[in-house]
Amino acid sequence: MGLVTANQQVSDQASFPSGAILAGGQSARMGKPKAAVRLWDGRTMIEHLLDTLLTVCPRVVVVGADSSLSLQAGARVVRIPDRKGGLGPLSGIEALLASGLDNRYIVAACDQPLLSVMLLRRLVEGDAQRPHFFRAARISSVLPLPAHLPASLLEDVQRILASPDRSLRALMAAVSPQWIEIAVEEEKLLTSVNTPSELAELNRRMRERGHAH
Repeated sequence: MGLVTANQQVSDQASFPSGAILAGGQSARMGKPKAAVRLWDGRTMIEHLLDTLLTVCPRVVVVGADSSLSLQAGARVVRIPDRKGGLGPLSGIEALLASGLDNRYIVAACDQPLLSVMLLRRLVEGDAQRPHFFRAARISSVLPLPAHLPASLLEDVQRILASPDRSLRALMAAVSPQWIEIAVEEEKLLTSVNTPSELAELNRRMRERGHAH
């Protein structure tokens, strides 16, 4: 995540929107809830994201997590349910944007434990009224999450949820986003961990690099 001074952290929390973690997926390929999977240092997947987001965001909204999932207590972590279960991440985004908790959010998936503070800072730069997405410079491929999403997108999200293609990429195509280019070496920080083999490989790499707990 990189070193963050106390002054930087206070400044970030004063200027950043709320963070959000989409945790309502069925985790079919993992075989168990991804949010609760333990990583190389003993923390769960969702704890990695919470720790990173709480470094810069005034609060974090966890959307759709199973009620049995243990999370940090306190006013800075808020839980809300999905409005429509089983419709993918866009359903969680609809619940988030309709919550009234903030007028914009930094949204990540619960299976992205390598996200860094530096990337999140880049994600909020620019027009606060527009959605921001990362784009990989090497092949100009778009990367749906994490994203900066203003609450004003709610009607767009609801319209796409009512369509046959309820994907995040459909949302990206329907709005006018601000694109943020990331380098090849930064793409790995957006990695999603979806299967037991991907989890084992991530834990192996991080332990070899000396990131063990």
